[in-house]
Amino acid sequence: DGGRNQAEEVLVTDIFGADDKSSTENLLVHELYGYARNIAHIDEAVSSRRIKAKPVPDRPEEQTAFVALQNEQSPVQKIALADQFLATYPNSQLGGYVQRFRMESFTRQGKYKEAVAAGEAGLGLETKYLETMIAKADADAAAAKDASKDKKKQDKNAPPPMIVDKNSEAFKNLVDQTEKAMMYYYQNLMSNYQSLNNAEKTIEWGEKALGQDPDDLLALLTLSSV
Repeated sequence: DGGRNQAEEVLVTDIFGADDKSSTENLLVHELYGYARNIAHIDEAVSSRRIKAKPVPDRPEEQTAFVALQNEQSPVQKIALADQFLATYPNSQLGGYVQRFRMESFTRQGKYKEAVAAGEAGLGLETKYLETMIAKADADAAAAKDASKDKKKQDKNAPPPMIVDKNSEAFKNLVDQTEKAMMYYYQNLMSNYQSLNNAEKTIEWGEKALGQDPDDLLALLTLSSV
């Protein structure tokens, strides 16, 4: 507060001069300075109320475990770390990513049956997470609209609710990254089922890939050879 008051005083002096500060002019400048500061605080408050759109760890040790898993280069050790992570944090928002790592590592070892199981699990988790966030965003938007219509029912002492904003860059990035991940899953599942000589599943996942991108070369080539 002392720093802010000093800054306000400097602003008043710069505009009016040290010897020419009428009470009315001082009040006006202080009000304008305070208004600008309040707008900045409002923007900061709104931003802090927004829930992070992308999956995040619940605790520091979960973050540490995930980073170690992400950085591991050996497919054998990566699977071991992934299995340990899923056992330790079964409800983690990062579960989809972990299953994706498992899919990649099993594929590198030629364990295609395990790879498709991990891939289908990861795709399900990542898709479900996006669907949950979309539902949360829709609910928050509806609640905000209802609250604006009836401000009398609002509890002034209640903390502001955490919100998911569909218009935020974070949310748009989540949608974009999830769509790219889905395509990645489709391609890997198609290829792994082809390695398992399962034509029906190869065609199923290849068609999903083409449904997202009709010009996907990998899917076109794979399906032409089935």
